Amino acid sequence: NLTFSYVFAEPNPLFVNRLAQYGNFMVLPKHHYRHFHPAYTGRAELDARIDELGFISWMAFIGASQRGRLEESADAPTLDAHRMVRRDLTRIVYERNPYYFKVDPTGQQLPYIDRIDSAIVDSKEVITTMASTGQLDFSAYELRTQDIPLLKLGERGSGIKVHVWTRLHSSDIVIQMNFNAKDTRLAKLYWDFRFRKALSVAIDRMEMNELIYFGRGTPRQVTAHPSSRFYEPWFATAHTGFDPDEANRLLDEMELRDVTGDGLREYPDGSPLTITVEYIDWETPKAINMELVESYWRAVGIDLRQKLVDSGLQNARALSGEMQMTLWHADRVTDILFPQSPDFWVPRRVGADMSSWPDWSRWYQTDGRLGTAPPPVMRQLQLWADELRTTMDEARRTEAGKNILRSNAENIWIIGTVGLAPHPVVLSSRLRGVPANGIWGWDNRWTLSYHPSTWYFEGHRSH
Repeated sequence: NLTFSYVFAEPNPLFVNRLAQYGNFMVLPKHHYRHFHPAYTGRAELDARIDELGFISWMAFIGASQRGRLEESADAPTLDAHRMVRRDLTRIVYERNPYYFKVDPTGQQLPYIDRIDSAIVDSKEVITTMASTGQLDFSAYELRTQDIPLLKLGERGSGIKVHVWTRLHSSDIVIQMNFNAKDTRLAKLYWDFRFRKALSVAIDRMEMNELIYFGRGTPRQVTAHPSSRFYEPWFATAHTGFDPDEANRLLDEMELRDVTGDGLREYPDGSPLTITVEYIDWETPKAINMELVESYWRAVGIDLRQKLVDSGLQNARALSGEMQMTLWHADRVTDILFPQSPDFWVPRRVGADMSSWPDWSRWYQTDGRLGTAPPPVMRQLQLWADELRTTMDEARRTEAGKNILRSNAENIWIIGTVGLAPHPVVLSSRLRGVPANGIWGWDNRWTLSYHPSTWYFEGHRSH
């Protein structure tokens, strides 16, 4: 038997949680990756190797390799049930890992399925069409609630079965205002609670739920999942009532009035007030959500402009603090991930998924060497996040987490719309082992908690 120990420089009580979710992203085979690490390979040799592979750094290469984005990843040992053997522009091929460590109750080594062909397609619409016509044995990524009627029609003659799981996302969109926006007048507006409340209560979440989710989602703010120890019901409902009269009153009180007669408000000095929201339309139905949000905000005089971007551009613009407003989807809301990554609610990280406070986050990440010191209320959030991650006292961890979410419920640092929505999962009628009911999202790694290594085709080991 081989045993080993982890030693940390500071308390790390969430390490097991991190292993449970990130898994192979944390444990790497040294004998393989040492050739790409400066501690084991000369710098000149390493730089030449990484440059030849087309990466800006050894860290970027290892990160991409871990995520299976490279043909070179086919050579990397893995703890997964399947290993990538080929990748090109249209498909990724995986074969069963002969060294996989799990067995079934009879002692048979898993996985049951020998080979997986994964198609790379250009658009969500192509995925939906392929899934509904039986061209895929399993599909759930990038499917949306509004696809369910079409997919259900496919059950009649395409040899598919449609399960309806529930997305764990607290809200399908997280509306993030950049409190450190380059446009200082806009940043000042965001910092005014009246403006944030006006934006929130101007949204008709009940109508959104009916129009987008067939009434089967839950109108709510961005907070913990109802199953979480950090959840309080009022955290989800605070400032969610549709009240355009109150929104107009608050905006009038701020002297944001329509002085040109076009139905849109201007700054007190008469200059135009516009907000540009930039986002990637993936994983949840962000575009259709924002079409409705735009209409609700324009109804109270706020001019919102939408701009679709790709992930690389959104990340770059987030890091530079260029975006005025952006979106993500509210994962990291369960007891597995929220204590590790409370970043929607706390200024401690910036990236494509979180860009509400790049300057304050940079200050936190660099111990004050870069960025801007946050206001006291934001600094308190950072301190609670530190306690959330490091305390050995579970009662104190719960209290710290609830303090963070309470602050958002009271202050509306981020805005949610509708969450906990139905999610379609499409599979071949011959595929067995896939549960009819499940939770879909990043916190439980989508299908991972349902043991896909035990799935099988009736009468076959592969398809």
